[in-house]
Amino acid sequence: MSFLQIILIFVVFAFALTAVLTIYKIGGIYWDFIAEILYAKSLLTSKFYFAFFSGNLNSVISYGNSFYFEVLRPPLIGIIMVPFMAIGTSTGVPIYLTFVLLFLLASCFYLSKRVQLSPLLMALLFFTPYVLFYFVMLNGAEIITMCFLLVFIGLVIERRWEAGIVLALAGLAKYDSLIFLLLLAVLPPKVRNKALAAFGITTLPWLIFNTVAFHNPIWSYILSIHSFSAGAQGLFSLSVISASLKLMLPYLIPAFLVFAAAIAISFVCNKKRSIDMKMDYRHKVVFASFGVGLFGWLLTAISGSINGLPREAFLIYIGIALILGVLITDLSNVKLRLPFNKDLYAYLVGALFVLTVGMLIYAQTTLQTNYVFASYGSTNPIYKNVTNTLAVDGLGNCNVISNYWPYLFYFGVKAHSPYYYNSTVERYPIVILYDNSSGFPINFMNVTKNLTYNNFTIYFPKNWTCG
Repeated sequence: MSFLQIILIFVVFAFALTAVLTIYKIGGIYWDFIAEILYAKSLLTSKFYFAFFSGNLNSVISYGNSFYFEVLRPPLIGIIMVPFMAIGTSTGVPIYLTFVLLFLLASCFYLSKRVQLSPLLMALLFFTPYVLFYFVMLNGAEIITMCFLLVFIGLVIERRWEAGIVLALAGLAKYDSLIFLLLLAVLPPKVRNKALAAFGITTLPWLIFNTVAFHNPIWSYILSIHSFSAGAQGLFSLSVISASLKLMLPYLIPAFLVFAAAIAISFVCNKKRSIDMKMDYRHKVVFASFGVGLFGWLLTAISGSINGLPREAFLIYIGIALILGVLITDLSNVKLRLPFNKDLYAYLVGALFVLTVGMLIYAQTTLQTNYVFASYGSTNPIYKNVTNTLAVDGLGNCNVISNYWPYLFYFGVKAHSPYYYNSTVERYPIVILYDNSSGFPINFMNVTKNLTYNNFTIYFPKNWTCG
């Protein structure tokens, strides 16, 4: 790797980090990202472990307010966040975001050698606005999972059984990545068996946790599937799939253009005017990764919505990016009359990315046409307004039901989901932000009075209690 490539990789990384931290400063963090933070904070409380070892965790999660814990979430993101949250949220989140991008860079470096790609080309393919917006800022689970999958693919190419360990970690970060178990089929039988055993052993502690806490080893998996399917917008909606692709593919346009240039130059300059590309095991793994990821993504599309499916596109983004990178590199290695080499394509794709990515980031952050930059980030003043209003009205220490419960809990309110048991008996005040169009099961028939403010309303059921 040349010194110039190292400098360009550093520029790409610095550009990505600046964009992510700027987005965080402007919009804050979002629903699922907050839920992961609260998950991590629960692991920092002694009450969590007391409830677990006393066999009372399930009831505490359902009926208590000491900590926030969502059973349906895979555990690894929260565990990874623990040391960052231990130093405080305001400091820990930016450091965590920096760690995430460093992990992505390290994963790209590792896989680039295994698939014989330029590290610069790998960085340009995986540090796109789509990755930063959808896989980093919304949740943090997708980007960590993608990093593990990049390492996993590299281990599969090397035919190493340790691939099972890394895949298990990916599955403990995001459940739908488990579709990549199918990729183990390309390994030799003995290696595959060891990989499967390593996968099972690595996953076992989480199954034991589920068994002890919820009396079912796969209980969190069941709840996760149910939660995802509950937001379905039609069975296998082609409109949802096409909308997701329209969001993703523009960020890979530079790579498509470079691929087209590689084909054109190879045909024009090659002495035989033909391209001799031999398929090897590396190609087999890359194309199989795309096929498995596509199958998994289409499965999520069966019950997905436009609010979720673009994030699930990490399943196919990996394969698309790797196929483009491998084809660009292989074509650039065809013997040419002119003194071209693969670095030419890396520099060309770099120049296109600087232009295209810059325009896309400007459009996204300035025009705010994407739902990622809608007004629901934690910097929105509505959450502090609600918190302050509850305090002024003497409700600051009360339990409340809200359709934006993770945000309010994040700001110190003892907020619960409308699915929380007390919402059914209508004991607590109900705080509705914006409106109740989200369809949460809140019954207003028993409401006797309400207080309406700018963009939120507080409803009081008959015989309500502070809790």
